[in-house]
This record gives sequence, structure tokens and C-alpha cells, in this order.
Amino acid sequence: AAAMSLLDIAAKIKAEGIVKAESPKKIKQDLSDYEDFMSVRPVLSSEPVKKTKKTVAKTTAKPKSKTTPKKTVSKPVEVKPIKKVKLFGAVIIDNLDELLMDKTTETTILWATDSYEHDPATNVAKEQILELINNGQLQPRVYKSLEERKERTKKKAEVFTPSWICKKMIDMCEEQVDMDWKTYVKSNWLEITCGEGPYLCSRYDTTTGEEIPVNERIGVIDRKLQRVSANCDDSDSWMKAARSAYMHTYGYEYQGDNLFIARVNLVQSFIEHYENKFGKKPRIDAIRNIMNIIVHNIWQMDGLKDTIPFTD
Repeated sequence: AAAMSLLDIAAKIKAEGIVKAESPKKIKQDLSDYEDFMSVRPVLSSEPVKKTKKTVAKTTAKPKSKTTPKKTVSKPVEVKPIKKVKLFGAVIIDNLDELLMDKTTETTILWATDSYEHDPATNVAKEQILELINNGQLQPRVYKSLEERKERTKKKAEVFTPSWICKKMIDMCEEQVDMDWKTYVKSNWLEITCGEGPYLCSRYDTTTGEEIPVNERIGVIDRKLQRVSANCDDSDSWMKAARSAYMHTYGYEYQGDNLFIARVNLVQSFIEHYENKFGKKPRIDAIRNIMNIIVHNIWQMDGLKDTIPFTD
């Protein structure tokens, strides 16, 4: 059946007594005002409609009252500040000469980054590092500005692995071997292009910057020292096993600031694991002994050339 014309619809509306409409223009307005009518008659055809008597109650539409919507006051979201790790303590500041040493060249490590005002091909001076520490410019990647992180990624492909991925990868390696704790402590591990050493020690979450409790850390040296703490109850045996753990853990990095922070993290991990076990800090001579091992085992290298940066 052909669709009804606008005038036919008007006649039908008038016949049913729903609304009076006298022109097509008025009908358009009426149809939009009476959505109920259209909802029960979604399709109108030219077929005759069987008329039935019905009473339509006349109602007077009440004017809509203007109500002021209630304003919803949103409560401010409380952002809990993260607990950051302490990176540069007194023991680090007092031993910068050792931590900046390159055992290959017997000089200090190279900057090998243009994130600072210093020539990347020059050696790092103790005074330069102290200045960056004091003004807060030298800090882990996660605490750097978004712009600086993007720039370092663009120039050196610097992207740090999230802690949960580090954990899964180390877990997979452990599943392939079955060894007692002493053998595990002496097992050799190497983190290539180690950055700040997230696979070696996980002092803080690499994506949030939040400090990780000692017993929940997932790095290789963390796992070794956790086994040492579980099996050594006196300080001497603990120290001996811890030295062995560090002697069999390695890493290399290109950029000088990352290398320095990785070494600092490994020193601080040693101190924190000992303090977590015995409730006090280790002796300074024991810390320096561990530092010497770390400086030998965590070295600066161009991983593509197997050479010191800026050399052929």
C-alpha cells in the first residue's frame, strides 16, 4: 500500500480526535509533540481503518516546572605520594672516586650521553657528578620528565623493562635449572645493556618509581641475597656468601649516568639486604669490598662493538 500523504495523515488524526490540525505545517509540529501516537502506529497505510468508539479524556497539560539541577560536588581524589628510594647516601658520596672508576682504562667512566652540558666523549669528574646530585638533575629514568625520557629513547633507544616483565623472564630462567642455594648464589648472570640494572636489583618499580620492600624484590642479586639471608644466620657466613653472589653477577652499559646509577643500586642493595637481616648497617670495609667487585663486574661498553664508547 502506498504511504499516506501528509493531508491524509491530518484527516486521520482529526477523525480519531487526538488533535486538531489544519495545515501540513501544523501537522509536522503536532506529530513531533505526540510521540505516543506515532509509537503505537509506526506505519500508516491507505488501507481503511476499522473505527471503534472510544472515549478520550481531555487533559490539560501542566506546564513543566523549571527545576534547578543539583550540583554534584566531586570529592578530590587523594593521590598517595610514592615512597622513593634513597639513592645517594653518605656512603655513596664518600666513595665517588671508586664508583666512577673504569677498571679497563684505569680512569673514570665516560659521560657517553648528551643529556647534560658535558662533552659525551669526556671522562666524568667527581665534581660534575656532585653538582648533578646536589641540584637533583641526576636521578633514575622513572623520576625524569616525560620530555627527557622521550629524548633519551629517541637518541639511544633507552627503554627500561617493567619490573613485572623482569620477574617473569628471571622466573623462566630459574625454571630451567634445579640447584641448591649455594650453587644458585655462585651461578653466573649477565645483564646486557643493563641501564640502571633492573634485572640485577629491583630497588624500585621501573614504571612507578615506588620503592619495593627488600623481601619482595625480584632482581638476580636480590634473589641470591634472599637465599643467603634464609640460610646464613651469622654475619661472617652471610658476608662470605654475599661476596660470592656479587662475584658471579655481571652487567655492562653504554651511557655513563646509567652505569653509575646501576652501580649505586647494587651497593645500596647490599646494604639494605644486610640491614633487613641483622637490623644494622654493614661495616664500611665490607661495603668497600663489595664496591670493588661491583666496579669490576659492571663496566662501560658499546655492546655493538664490544669496545669502550667512542673507540674503534
